[in-house]
Amino acid sequence: MSKAKQARNKSNNNKSTVKPIQPLNANQAQFFNTFQDYDCHLLTGWAGVGKSFIALYKALEAYQNKQYRHITIYRPNEVTGKDMGALPGTAEEKMAPFELPYTSIVNDIYGRGDMYGILKKIGALTFESPSFARGNTFDDTVVIIDEFQNLTAHALDTLITRIGTNTKVIICGDLQQQDIKRNSDKDVVKALHVLQNMDSTCTIEFSMEDIVRSGFVKEYIITKHKYYKEGY
Repeated sequence: MSKAKQARNKSNNNKSTVKPIQPLNANQAQFFNTFQDYDCHLLTGWAGVGKSFIALYKALEAYQNKQYRHITIYRPNEVTGKDMGALPGTAEEKMAPFELPYTSIVNDIYGRGDMYGILKKIGALTFESPSFARGNTFDDTVVIIDEFQNLTAHALDTLITRIGTNTKVIICGDLQQQDIKRNSDKDVVKALHVLQNMDSTCTIEFSMEDIVRSGFVKEYIITKHKYYKEGY
């Protein structure tokens, strides 16, 4: 290995701060600007608007600034299409496929390929199933609840009632991407309405125009929505 390459690797290994990132649309900017002002942020809207990314970015930035000691990500382990069957292994191994997007996001935010693993190793970040939340209390933590559309109202209630002191919760999801059947008297939408009527919650609804994943995805979703709306 050349000395130049060794120097670059050494430099990369010393990176442990988040990269400066600017919001890509007005709703992302609203979240950035109001992050400090609310105990709960509810980010709703279409796939590809950056909900999970900005939630993790602001959580990591706050952790870096020593506002919180810990970040916990909760995501239901629902499978699109139910085509994977029963996953083998331990609880951690079963959750591993659902953890991959957050691994990529964290590593991207830091600009290095091992930062997610480092944060987990030192106990700064955990990834959990909502099934194991009962009995916990979150203090000095940013709690990210992702894919809320695949939670029951009872599961969301269980997570919300774990919130302790100096803790912020960010709830992300898209009701267009539900992978579970709904029971009307246990619909998570009802639980969300409770949060939306609290002064400590900021609700940001992303539109199709906010899609930033790619121009192709934005065009696809807008065209699909028009296609079904016009009844083709």
